[in-house]
Amino acid sequence: MTAYKRLVNEELGNAGFAWVYTCCCDEPICERWKVLEYEVREAKQGLWSDPNPVPLREFRRKKRRK
Repeated sequence: MTAYKRLVNEELGNAGFAWVYTCCCDEPICERWKVLEYEVREAKQGLWSDPNPVPLREFRRKKRRK
């Protein structure tokens, strides 16, 4: 049996379903995630296929105000 080490954050980012919060991400691996985000944004994959994606925290904030 082969063991795989996978990071959920990286898998989500690679699929285009995550933002890298640069204000909070100060670990060395964050640089890799920033590159992944840039690549999927350019390829318009996942949430980046929308011309104006809304970060989850903003979406939640708007829902609370209603």
